[in-house]
Amino acid sequence: AVLFNDGTVATASQKAALEYGCTLDAVGQLAAEIMRKSMQIDEDNPACKPVLLVQCDQFGIAHAPFAQGRAFLSERGFGDCKVLIHQERLGSANGNVHAESNKKINNPSFVTECDANGCGPDLKLIEVSASSLAPSPPEFSGGFINKSHGLQIQF
Repeated sequence: AVLFNDGTVATASQKAALEYGCTLDAVGQLAAEIMRKSMQIDEDNPACKPVLLVQCDQFGIAHAPFAQGRAFLSERGFGDCKVLIHQERLGSANGNVHAESNKKINNPSFVTECDANGCGPDLKLIEVSASSLAPSPPEFSGGFINKSHGLQIQF
């Protein structure tokens, strides 16, 4: 789902295909709506921008968009859109060893693990900008691209 700065919400869901590469992801399906609402037709109706995006799996866990969605958001000028992502809390009752955490996250049966705090992993919801999820778009003027993560590319 994506929330726009005018308060409207657009939703989509993944459409699975037998060939996984042909699966239509939710953010890709929202791209047309995001582009349509972001076009300013006249001065009286300012363009709408996406301000918050969330993509959840069948367990309700928020994930970052897939590669195509990340590229779309960062390369089409929507890098300031916030994305909600679940992240396991370190030091939680479910363990803080990275290998163990990865094993639990990749195994859907982790939902049945219960303790005094309830069932499932100890997750926190974080908000990141879409631009921090994808590399910087190319600079065609021959300059350097320098992003906050230190990546430098020269064209």
